[in-house]
Amino acid sequence: MIANPVAPEEVKEDTPANRSAFVNGGYAWTSATRARAWFPPEVSDALARDSFSAAEATKQRFLGAIAENLTAARYQIFPQINLPLMIRAMPWEPRIWRVREAADLSSDLSAVLRAATGVPDNVEWPADCAMLVDRLQGAKVFELCGIAARLHVVAAFACPVELRLGELPELRQPNASTIESVRSVYENWRRRHGAPKPVQLFVSVGSYIPWSADVQGLSDGRSWIVCSSPATDGWKTTGPPTVSERLAIRDFADRLRPETRGERTKRIRTFVDRELDEGVERVSTKHVKEKLDRSLRRGAIADAFFALQELKHYRVTRTAEGLLAIDRHVEWKDHCVVRGSLAIRLARRFLATIVLFLGTLATKIVVDVIEGNPLHWWTCVFATSITIALGPFIDKIRANLRERKEVD
Repeated sequence: MIANPVAPEEVKEDTPANRSAFVNGGYAWTSATRARAWFPPEVSDALARDSFSAAEATKQRFLGAIAENLTAARYQIFPQINLPLMIRAMPWEPRIWRVREAADLSSDLSAVLRAATGVPDNVEWPADCAMLVDRLQGAKVFELCGIAARLHVVAAFACPVELRLGELPELRQPNASTIESVRSVYENWRRRHGAPKPVQLFVSVGSYIPWSADVQGLSDGRSWIVCSSPATDGWKTTGPPTVSERLAIRDFADRLRPETRGERTKRIRTFVDRELDEGVERVSTKHVKEKLDRSLRRGAIADAFFALQELKHYRVTRTAEGLLAIDRHVEWKDHCVVRGSLAIRLARRFLATIVLFLGTLATKIVVDVIEGNPLHWWTCVFATSITIALGPFIDKIRANLRERKEVD
């Protein structure tokens, strides 16, 4: 006779046909028995243990940090990787004007990952077990709009769970199929709602278990994918190489890390304090990058340095190699590097515009005098037009120079 120990009263004769039906039916004759066999009380207790609760807390931190980073991206340069020729010819780069949460795909991602746990399709999940697994997953779509284009950012936290008959559930290491699950959930949502294809797709996928070594961030021109998992000193994030990309892309890539600006500054401050207390005279951006986290860009480290200097307990200077460094010699505050304020930048831009206008006007007057042409009112109009046309190009050139100076 063939029966499941969970329901010994449900028996059938041991024949090849019945044995095959028993195996295909999840080692039970009824759906209720299958559910009891796959989900005994021990499974529900295991899903509620500390490691699963820690994974849920990590999910909340991940999604919260990404949401805060994207909200702060408003009015920043629109991070489109492949700029159209028309945009490249413009004297300025478009900005992000609106950031909104377009969809919450947590339930869709949970359904996909539950189907990959190993539980047969004909086994009904108990409500408490399904809820505990669903709480580990989360996915949101953010829409960032520019003047004439929009991009999507998918922030997803995926914790694959493996469940075998007669064994307790375990968290499984995420792999390439986990990323594909996230992308398929996003594409199904976009097709279901008829959402137009964005000019750029960024995907930030986090998990509680470290990613397998063969999984790296990738970029195919239309999408940009980064993977993150908790580490002892914060998060370990892998993404596509950004050395050859525009500075705007590198700046935006930092927002896909599940670490807010405040958290990054706090982590760098802890490291700086430890190094200074151990006798290091001053800590440079290169030192932080090599000793703390090689994935940090020098621009992000410099931003933290200037934020610490505003606390009045630190001083930012430059080393002989031209690198920014920080120390506690606040008594020498006259010899420090100050981050340019918005007022200073606007004043410089205004002076540059005045100089350009006067130079253009003087050039036009000299040409008219040499050629013997009478001076007309449109001379000033001509100079004003040239200033308006070339002024933004000066800003663009300055941004390109800054991009070339920055070394990641």
